[in-house]
Amino acid sequence: MSPGEPGLRLAQLPPPERDAGRRGGRGFLQLVQEGQVREACLSISSSAQDGQDCGSQYQVVAQSMWQVVQQALGDVGPSKELKLKLQLVVDAIEWTRDALQNTEEGGALWDGGVAAWGCQLERLLRTDAEARVPTWDQLDLYLKELDKAVGQGVGPQGAGQLGPHLGCVYKMCFQEVLLSRLSEVLSSCHHWESYDMLYTWGQTALFGQQGSFRSSSETLLGAPVPSQEPEADCLLNQLVFVTWMSQVQKTLVELIQEVLTECLEKVLICEWRNLATSPYHTLLDLFQLLEETINSVQHVGPPVAGWVQAMVLRR
Repeated sequence: MSPGEPGLRLAQLPPPERDAGRRGGRGFLQLVQEGQVREACLSISSSAQDGQDCGSQYQVVAQSMWQVVQQALGDVGPSKELKLKLQLVVDAIEWTRDALQNTEEGGALWDGGVAAWGCQLERLLRTDAEARVPTWDQLDLYLKELDKAVGQGVGPQGAGQLGPHLGCVYKMCFQEVLLSRLSEVLSSCHHWESYDMLYTWGQTALFGQQGSFRSSSETLLGAPVPSQEPEADCLLNQLVFVTWMSQVQKTLVELIQEVLTECLEKVLICEWRNLATSPYHTLLDLFQLLEETINSVQHVGPPVAGWVQAMVLRR
């Protein structure tokens, strides 16, 4: 199921009663159909003052708004009409937020279920984000799918379609889902090659360019801090993923150290008998192993390459 399909609509919203629209008269129905959701809410508010139960009408308005959001998240492409509809949705949400704080209007809105609109909207956006971000599979293919998902999710065809207000909320939901999936990946990776792939991917996809990531401990020591504003080719908030990247970085170095120790022991065991008669070949094998270890991480750049090189020299 692709994002934006009807199956992703909020399951929490029950279908409106058939006579719900009739209660407010033709004007209410027309306002909803034209996307004038704030005016429709004002119309309902007027009816509520007459003692009418308007909860089902608020549900009609909510469904209308969420359909606009889903349309924007789908593959319809940008349009002036859609931007206008989204702005009307934002205006309605802001009006209800202010009205809920008003003693007189707030009671009727609470009774009508409007107080749950914020949770419903976030649930809708999160559901779309979960549909876009793939689940764990083969690592190299998975990272390619993640690249595509990030571009679609927080790029012009995803959050960019929702405008500044809703787009910001959607990005937050998308980043939470992405971070959760990336954390799941770590529990399935046990080899340094996998962490090498994750670290290399994270530098580019999460931090804009390879070699740009600095852990929190480094920034405290005065190393350059990544900009809090995303790079032109990195639309994610980098600060969300700092802890995850630091964990990948730390584990990568630890796994390389384990592999290096194991390889050194094997070389020493195999060459021990020949050490007395042919020390040159034994030392050559050791230096070759250390050089290969250093070269294997040069592509990730500092600080990992520097840490590995220092570790090798200590050996």
